[in-house]
Amino acid sequence: MKFFLPIYIFTFFLDSYFLDLGFALKPFMILTALVVAINFNKLKVFLCDYEYIMLFFFFFYISTAFVGVDYESSLRLALGIVLLLLTYFTVIYALNYYSARLSVESAFYYGYLLFIVISLILYFWGLLIVNGDFYSYNSSKIYGVMIDRHIPRMIGVTRDPNFFAFYLTPFLLYFYSKKDKSVADTALLILSLLLLFLSFSRGAMLSVFFVIVLYEIFRTINPRHKIRFVNKSELLKSLIRPFLLISAFVCAALYLVSLDNVVEMVSARVESAADASGRLDIWKNGLDLFIDNFILGIGIYNFQHYNIQYFNDWHYMHNTHLEVLVESGLIGALLYISFNLLLFLRLFRLSLNNSYFVFALLAYIAMMIQLAGLSGLINEVWILCLAYFSYVIKSNKRRGPVNGF
Repeated sequence: MKFFLPIYIFTFFLDSYFLDLGFALKPFMILTALVVAINFNKLKVFLCDYEYIMLFFFFFYISTAFVGVDYESSLRLALGIVLLLLTYFTVIYALNYYSARLSVESAFYYGYLLFIVISLILYFWGLLIVNGDFYSYNSSKIYGVMIDRHIPRMIGVTRDPNFFAFYLTPFLLYFYSKKDKSVADTALLILSLLLLFLSFSRGAMLSVFFVIVLYEIFRTINPRHKIRFVNKSELLKSLIRPFLLISAFVCAALYLVSLDNVVEMVSARVESAADASGRLDIWKNGLDLFIDNFILGIGIYNFQHYNIQYFNDWHYMHNTHLEVLVESGLIGALLYISFNLLLFLRLFRLSLNNSYFVFALLAYIAMMIQLAGLSGLINEVWILCLAYFSYVIKSNKRRGPVNGF
C-alpha cells in the first residue's frame, strides 16, 4: 500500500491517456473512485475559510448554466466540476491517511520522478521518429513531442506543451528553493529546468523566472523584517543568478534538440508572442461579451459557443481568470478573487512561519500567472496542487510545523 500514493499522484499527469466513454475517463478518476469506495465511511470534510468561498464560487459558477444557451456544454463542465471537487477532498484524505505510512514529500517525489522519466522516454522516441524533419511533421504529435511551427516541443505524457510546463512548475520551484539539496535534488532541478525549456512555453518560462527573481530578492531582506537589503552586493547577486541560470539552460535546450534553423525558430516564437499566439483577439471577444453580460456572465462553458456564433472563431478563452469573468460575471469573479486572495494570504503566512513551504507560495504565484494563458480552472494537476495547499495549511495549523511536499 505504500506505493499507492506515488502512483495515485502520477496518474494526475496522464491527461493525454483516457478512455472515451462520452467523456474522458482518466486514470486518476479510476483511482479516486477506488479510494472513495474503500474509505467511504471514513471520508470527512473539514473546511477552512477560503474553502467555503471556493465551494460557493463553484456552485455559483455551475448555476450560471441557467443564463447560458449551450446547455450541453454547461452540463458537461458542471459534471466535471463536481468530479474534480470530489477528487479534491479525496486527495486531501489520501494525503492525511497515507502520510503516516509514507511521507507526503516522498510520495510527490516518486510520482514526479515517474512523470519526467516516462515523459523523457516518449520525447526521445518521438524525436527518433521525426528524425529532424520538422516541416513534414508540423502540427503533429508524435509520442512525447508536438511539432509546433516547426519546433519540437516537449509534451511527454501530457496533451499540450504549455500544460507540461505547468505541471513541472511546482516541483521545479520546490527543488530550487530547497535549502539543503542532495545530489539527487540538484540533478532533478537541472533536469526540470531543461525540460521547461524543451517545452518552449514562453508563459511558463516567464512566470518561473519572475518568481525566482522575487524569491532571490526577498531572500536578501533583513531577517528582522525591516524593508531594507542586507547589502548591495547580495542584491546584485540575487538578480544576476537567475539570469545566468536561465541563459545556461536556454543554450542547453537549443543544443539538445539540434536545430539547424535556431534563428528561424526563435523568430517564429517572437512573432507569435506579439499577439500572444492569437490570444489577444480571443480575449477581446471575451471582453465584448462581458460588457453585454456583466452581472451573471454568459453561462458556464458557453464562451466557445458565443465565440463561434458572433466572431466566427472556434477557440476557447485560453485565460482561466478572464474565462471566469466572462462566463460568471462580476459576482462569480468577485467570489473567485476572494477565495484566491485568502488562499494567497494563508500560503504567505505559512511561508513566513515555516520557510520550508516558501515553494508552495512561489508555485501558487507562478501557476496563477500561467493560468492567464491557459484554460485550466478544473485541470486535474491544478486541483491536486490546491488539495496539497489545503493539506499543508490545515496540518500546520492543527499540529504545528510539518514537512509535506
